[in-house]
Amino acid sequence: MKLGLCTIAFRDRPIDEAIDIASRCGYDGIEVWGQAGHLPPSSDPAPAGRVRDLADRHGVAVIAYGSYLRLLTDDFDAQVQPVLDTTVALGTTLLRMWSGGGPSAEADDDVVSAAVVQLKDLCRRAGDAGVTVAFENHDNGLTDASAMILRLIEQTGADNLKTYYQPSWRPDADDFYEALQAVLPHLANVHAQNFIGGHERRAQLADGDVDYAQIVQILKQGGYDGPIEVEFVAGDDPVAWARRDLVYLRSLVDV
Repeated sequence: MKLGLCTIAFRDRPIDEAIDIASRCGYDGIEVWGQAGHLPPSSDPAPAGRVRDLADRHGVAVIAYGSYLRLLTDDFDAQVQPVLDTTVALGTTLLRMWSGGGPSAEADDDVVSAAVVQLKDLCRRAGDAGVTVAFENHDNGLTDASAMILRLIEQTGADNLKTYYQPSWRPDADDFYEALQAVLPHLANVHAQNFIGGHERRAQLADGDVDYAQIVQILKQGGYDGPIEVEFVAGDDPVAWARRDLVYLRSLVDV
C-alpha cells in the first residue's frame, strides 16, 4: 500500500511547500487539493503540469486529484471537463468527487435517479480519459453511508466508479469497521483521520477512537493494495504530526 499525504493538510501553505513536506517526511505520494492556493481545476494543462513536475523532482507520486466536482449542482456539466483535464495533466488516473444531494437518509428515489444519470455520463467521459472516479465518503452528502455508496455504484454500473473510505463520528454513522468491510470491493483510497469522542478533538492516528491496526488488517485481508492517505494534521508542529502519522501507518502496513 502506498502512504500518501493530502495537501489540504497544509492548505495554509503554498503547494510547493506542501509537496516539499511530503517528501521530507517520507510519504510515497500526495493527493492534490483542488482549490485555490493549491490547484483549482483548469483546462489549461500548465498549472497541473507544474505540480506534476514538482512532485517528480521531490520523488513523490501524484496519487489523486482531490477535486470538488459535485453531483446535483446546476453547473455540474460545466465543471466536468476542467476537472478531467486537470486530473490527466497531473499524471494521475484517480479523481475524487463529491456526491452532493444532502444526507443519504433524507434522499428520495428521484434524487438518487438524478445522481445516477449524471454519474453514468461522468464515468463515460472519465473512462475515455483513462480516469477512475471515486466518491468522497463524507457526512452531509449522499455518500455518507455505505448502503447508499453501494446503491449508486450498482445502479451506475461503471467499472471506473469507486469510493474512498473515511470514518465518521456523527451519531447515526456506520460502524467504523463494518463500513470499510462493506465498501472494500469498490475501494480506491482511504482518508486516514482520527478523533477522540467526536469531531471537536482531533487525534493522531495512533491515539484516537479508530483502531488503525484493525483498519489495516481489514485492508490486508481484503487484498487491498491501494493508497492510505493522511488527510489532516494539527498541533503546534504540524510537520511533526504528519511525520508521526506516517511512521505509525508504516509500522502497520509493513508488518
